Amino acid sequence: MSMADMQVAPAGRAGREPGGEGGTMELHIAHFSDPHIQADEERPLLGLNTEERFRAAVESLGSAGIELDAAVLTGDLTNSGHEGAYAKVQAALAWARERLVCPIYFTLGNHDDRRNFSRVFLSGRMPEDGERINEAVDIKGYRLLLLDSNGPLPGSPGSFTADQLAWLSGQLAAAAGKPTLIAFHHPPVASPLKFQGGFDPESLSAFEAILTGHTQVIGLLHGHLHIDLGSTFKGIGVNVCGGTGFGFQPLARDLLDFVDRSTFSLLTCGERGFAAATVDAGAAAKRLFKYDPGRDRPDLLKRAMGG
Repeated sequence: MSMADMQVAPAGRAGREPGGEGGTMELHIAHFSDPHIQADEERPLLGLNTEERFRAAVESLGSAGIELDAAVLTGDLTNSGHEGAYAKVQAALAWARERLVCPIYFTLGNHDDRRNFSRVFLSGRMPEDGERINEAVDIKGYRLLLLDSNGPLPGSPGSFTADQLAWLSGQLAAAAGKPTLIAFHHPPVASPLKFQGGFDPESLSAFEAILTGHTQVIGLLHGHLHIDLGSTFKGIGVNVCGGTGFGFQPLARDLLDFVDRSTFSLLTCGERGFAAATVDAGAAAKRLFKYDPGRDRPDLLKRAMGG
């Protein structure tokens, strides 16, 4: 299932001059993640207005006057998958497209609900049981592939279906000469946080095998961890965006230590890879909530997260 039919964006700016990598045009992308936007009737997440935080991050970028070719949002558009939250996401993204003067492409995360998303964004066209939502777009000589890594059950690790892997392999084969970025919510790399991360081993092995045969992949973009992280996978650069909703304290490896942090990344891409800079959207990293799974009651976490 594709989201291509809903991509409506203002006209972009003209392409930049070649960026010193064999004449390849540089690609400039803003990488956002995990806004966790909520419906008006939901209990506030950690006492925060997550929609305002996302808009503030976009505004900080828009007011800087930086020219972008695209923006990518790697999942957890909402906090609970509420249908009313997707209406707010839709409005926020329409505003962000105009403010940044570029298209915004996105995928879903483990806090999203495919059916409620489809009701709002895909005119009610429902995905079949087990069907994932993927998209392929071409941007100024580059290709961007977005995959839905949301597992079949709440709390499942990241995963891909056989149909997704076949789709990915076909997309890469069809554009072997184009530098390609792949974006999905769950990072395929080790997490410094004990209770945040994880990817289905079978899916990961199949994904790795596909990448082995396609050397045009220059970067992988992810969210989910709520920390800003750089890594590699099969020699390919990985950028994990901490997100605008909230952050986790990476020093608290065995806890979920929530902090008031809002970040996004600026990527400059060339045919051999990318450079990423983390931008603090203005929130100080003060603690919001601390949860010890070994000692604290689960309902405390549920209440803090808006449940």
